[in-house]
Amino acid sequence: MTKILLVDDEPLVIVTLKSLIDWESYGFEIVAAFSNGQEAFNYISHHKNNVDIMLCDVDMPIINGIELCEKLVKNNIIIKTIFLSSYSNFDYVRSAFQNGAYDYILKSELEETKLLNTLLALDNSKKDISYNNKKINEYRTKYFLSAIENTNTLISFEDCKFMIDFPLYVLFININDFDDINNKKEIINIIEQETKNFFYNNYNHFMILMNNLKNAKNIINRLGSNLWNYINVSFDYKLSCEIKNERELKIELKNIYDSAHANSRLIYLSRKYIGENFKNPELNISMIAEKVKVSKNHLSREYSKESGETLVEYITKLRIKEAKKLLENTNLKTYEIAEKIGFSNSETFFRTFKKYCGITPKQYKKR
Repeated sequence: MTKILLVDDEPLVIVTLKSLIDWESYGFEIVAAFSNGQEAFNYISHHKNNVDIMLCDVDMPIINGIELCEKLVKNNIIIKTIFLSSYSNFDYVRSAFQNGAYDYILKSELEETKLLNTLLALDNSKKDISYNNKKINEYRTKYFLSAIENTNTLISFEDCKFMIDFPLYVLFININDFDDINNKKEIINIIEQETKNFFYNNYNHFMILMNNLKNAKNIINRLGSNLWNYINVSFDYKLSCEIKNERELKIELKNIYDSAHANSRLIYLSRKYIGENFKNPELNISMIAEKVKVSKNHLSREYSKESGETLVEYITKLRIKEAKKLLENTNLKTYEIAEKIGFSNSETFFRTFKKYCGITPKQYKKR
């Protein structure tokens, strides 16, 4: 997607621009909108790689469009700009083009075809952007692999074009039950909704970079909900300590990857037994603990510590996942499905399904 920034002090113009074009169908995305040049400059300064084209009013308070472009040029930030104005003024036009404007459109002449043609005229630069994004993803993958394999690479953290600075933290996400390669784009899309600052490898190992821990819990909760609801996968996670520089980042990437990816034998054996027995309504933590030869308390503690969820939650997710398959592929009644997947009664199944999926089994079947 080509990222579009809107800058205009007239709220009606912003609303008009947002609704004028079916942006997404033409490969564009509006990333933000601001009412003056200072707000736009502050945003661009911290999101240099997240703006490709700017639609900008010339005459605005605090910092006008021309002054905004002058500031961007002085800070070596080059963004293709389409100026909008209520006035047909030659001095404005000349000044606009002197400061990097790609085009100049009068608001009185602003309509879908004219604006769309102007944007699509940038198609070559859209191809360049797509190529650059592909190259950045390649750099990030190579950087990640060199860190976890402890090999040398000429690619630096700076080459990866992250919109984040040190100190930072790493949130490692290990996708479980990844048996459908068709889900790979959906997984990336779900993670991209949270952040653009991540590495990934084989579509089931992700390293998300963040500047503070306050958002970690919220991100984990949202990812858990979205990954489970949309593509029926769960994940384990690990969170790093504070990382102050690139040397520490490479060390921590390897340490956290090795620690999380290993996924202790206790977790492996527990999940193996659960996978074979989750349809049994009598299944409980004591039975699992006896099978893996540890105490019930030790198993509960270690499982939660490593996976970020309880054993009961894991068992329930497997049962709900199986329920979805039966709802999609059979004509079994709700109570019959409940019996087949290990619920003691249909009422408990109904409440649990709605809690995890947000809709009832009947609604899910109709969807």
